Amino acid sequence: MLIAVGLDMLDPVVTQKIIDDVITAGRYELFRDLLLAFLGITLGRALPWSHCAGRWELL
Repeated sequence: MLIAVGLDMLDPVVTQKIIDDVITAGRYELFRDLLLAFLGITLGRALPWSHCAGRWELL
């Protein structure tokens, strides 16, 4: 649960960085890293922790 909340809190931060730093300021070197952050957030949401099995499982 704590991981899910943390991922939900990071999503708007990454979006803000893309808008402020990449689009507005033109710092396109950050775009790849921010896309990887989005990928990590998405995978973190898609692979819920199974407390019973003790391993990662797909939905």
